[in-house]
Amino acid sequence: MHTVVVPSLPFSRLVVCAVASILVLPACSGGGSDDTADDAAGSIPVTDSPDVTAAAVPTAPISDASDVPTTGPSVVADTGVPGLDSDDAFCRSWSEFAGSFQAIALSAALAVDPSQWARAEVAAASTIVAAVAGLQEHLPDELEPEREALAVGLVGPLARRAGEAIVALTAAGLTEAEIAAVGKVWLATLAATGLDEPIGDIVLDPDVADRFDGAVAAFAATRPSIVEDPALITDASTPLTNGYLADHCPDQGTLGGNDIVEQP
Repeated sequence: MHTVVVPSLPFSRLVVCAVASILVLPACSGGGSDDTADDAAGSIPVTDSPDVTAAAVPTAPISDASDVPTTGPSVVADTGVPGLDSDDAFCRSWSEFAGSFQAIALSAALAVDPSQWARAEVAAASTIVAAVAGLQEHLPDELEPEREALAVGLVGPLARRAGEAIVALTAAGLTEAEIAAVGKVWLATLAATGLDEPIGDIVLDPDVADRFDGAVAAFAATRPSIVEDPALITDASTPLTNGYLADHCPDQGTLGGNDIVEQP
């Protein structure tokens, strides 16, 4: 076995990773592909994460193997969405944002009709908006130089779509409290389903469901899916943020496309 560290991936390619994960691949590898077009369109650079498969090395010769210190980062969970329950508010906001992005991308890539991807994206709208606000509010001091690049370039395009989805929900008659409740249902569904398969039905209270369906139809009629939206291709450069995610957050940057793949 050897470890292959997948290079940084642009957000537009997260869709490919999400689809591959439910077919045959545990992660998405960029090796051996022609990335010229993607690089020209813009990418989100992600620093290489530490090798989570390396065995711990003792600091001095010892006779009892049980005394070997287990240094190095913990292994990223291969189920669910790592970081949704993180005590680090910045990491938690990142997982809510990037996990939602991945789930919506998967729904969009596999959708038979627009209602499938639009239901996921409209349900996730308030979660995405809150997560983006959380990233700004809880930005670590060392990431201050990248505040604008993070807010405008990295998460801004999807946040703008989420804002439009909230406008559709409001126009359909949902109150702020009802929109927030839909977001809680989305987050619970995301945590329970994970990213290995598309999000199933979003189960809402009957008195909200009809109005929600109206908002979904309106949103799908005016927006392309995120698979087709060129506004989501970004050239934001956030190396400090990528490094912080890799070093401090439970997903270690994998939700942004930086992954470690085991190959024979």
